[in-house]
Amino acid sequence: MKIKFFLLLFTICIFTLSSEQSRKAHASGLSLGISPPILQITAEPGANIKAPIIIQNLGDESIELDIVFKPPIFDKVQILDQNNPIQSLTLSPKQEKKLLLKIDIPKNETDSEYYFSIQFISKPSILNSNLNYSQILGGVGTNVLLSIGKQNTKAVLQEFSAPLFLEKGPITFTLKIKNIGSHFITPQGVIVIKNMFGQIVGKIELLPVNILKDSTRSIKPFWNESFLLGAYSANLNISLSPQGPIFTKSISFFAIPTQAIIAVLTSLIIVLLIYNRIKKRLEV
Repeated sequence: MKIKFFLLLFTICIFTLSSEQSRKAHASGLSLGISPPILQITAEPGANIKAPIIIQNLGDESIELDIVFKPPIFDKVQILDQNNPIQSLTLSPKQEKKLLLKIDIPKNETDSEYYFSIQFISKPSILNSNLNYSQILGGVGTNVLLSIGKQNTKAVLQEFSAPLFLEKGPITFTLKIKNIGSHFITPQGVIVIKNMFGQIVGKIELLPVNILKDSTRSIKPFWNESFLLGAYSANLNISLSPQGPIFTKSISFFAIPTQAIIAVLTSLIIVLLIYNRIKKRLEV
């Protein structure tokens, strides 16, 4: 299977499909929730995997759902309800259902990576029995990132930058990481900002993001500080996985609040002019 093909399908997480076939279409009370929205699984060939999925009917009506895998991968990928394979289910109003995703990985499976979604799609419901009717479709889904085989964590820090000169904050940093390993990575890190005196004046915790293999991820963390003055340094410390490797890099930027300085100087000039006029009048 082509990775690019999977990437296109991987973007499906939570979706809603609807169609209107008459002017008198009625609104549906469909409201679903699912947890987790993303499943990250690493395993060896021949492993038997079970991962919990919770789906909720948040609406006030019962709903029937079909279970669809997009795209289908192994033959032995199933959704279990109390250890029984199911392809559909019915949820009562406000009901929460605990299910299991079961994956039997073939023993001859080579090191590979798969991205697919599990979709719970409502069955069409005819709201009127006459010619004026509407079919409402909707659903919810969770994405699965499945890595099989030995983890090979490799990446390149392509960019860590910020505007060299600026007048005021907030300031946006640019961070680009290219994953050149064999599996997806989820880097985590922090940016520590110091002023010209070496004092720590800011800290940005980088939220974990998934970077698929052979892809580049651009991250835009920002420091929400309005007033900036002088020279600053930003120190990046980011780990590609809990076991490493770790990237570190430092950059500098300068802040000159031109408008504020002009306003202060203008105020000083006005004060001096007023002072000189008052002084001359007093001397007279």
